[in-house]
Amino acid sequence: EWAEEFSKTFPGGRNGSDWQREMEGRFDAFAGKPVFPEFTRATHVIPAFTVPEEWPKWRVIDPGLNHALACLFFTLDPWKETLIVFDEHVQAGWTQVEKHAQVIKGKTGKHKIEFTLIDPSGFAKTLQGGGKSVADLFAENGIPVSPAYRAAKKREQIPAMSALLHVRDDGEPRFKVMDNCENTIAGIMRYRWKPKSREDMDEPDEPIKMMDDEVDCALYACASIDPKRSAALLRDDDPLKPWYSGSDRQRIRADTRRLRETVSHQFFGRDDEEP
Repeated sequence: EWAEEFSKTFPGGRNGSDWQREMEGRFDAFAGKPVFPEFTRATHVIPAFTVPEEWPKWRVIDPGLNHALACLFFTLDPWKETLIVFDEHVQAGWTQVEKHAQVIKGKTGKHKIEFTLIDPSGFAKTLQGGGKSVADLFAENGIPVSPAYRAAKKREQIPAMSALLHVRDDGEPRFKVMDNCENTIAGIMRYRWKPKSREDMDEPDEPIKMMDDEVDCALYACASIDPKRSAALLRDDDPLKPWYSGSDRQRIRADTRRLRETVSHQFFGRDDEEP
């Protein structure tokens, strides 16, 4: 039937929350259920491997001095157009940014980081920070950060990540996590919608704000990086490749610079195409 075929375009088909709410009018369809039901170990978790030097890399931090601080490391597979979480630092109980920075820099090693994003709340000056913000403290410890895009409501950022988790016709999603990032995997799988009472049944759905530090990092990355568009700048069939001369290493550097500029334009909401 047409309905059966159409339902395949929804995560989870007819049993998925999206179908039940949009097509069956069940306003409690999301309550208490996973925000990302399409995320599975079989499809989205891959064995850890050494990330090639020429692949671009980013860090995203969700700060927390009174709860866990999370920093996820991302890279982009330009051939499969896939955003990959390849490392993580998740730690609760540390009140000194210096300790977090030391671990993050240790995990970064010789990787060239394009930029590091942080939750905008990290720019608030605090008494706990001695009148400085968490962003200030990270900068003082060798990790300059930029504010991540954060929507007014968390639910508004979820579609971008869901789109990357969706399995394409080739059987592959555009978002994956290496199996050494157990905190990230667990965080995505336990992320759920708030239960609803009869009184608030008509209110918009919102996820539960609890132990979501890793998910916040992933949401910020998915809002800032377009894997398909960015990967096109790094592949060998790049139509702008003839612009460059010299060694492959020089071309890779030029491509990486163009990728950084393009992502920066996307992040700050500017059009990077010529009129």
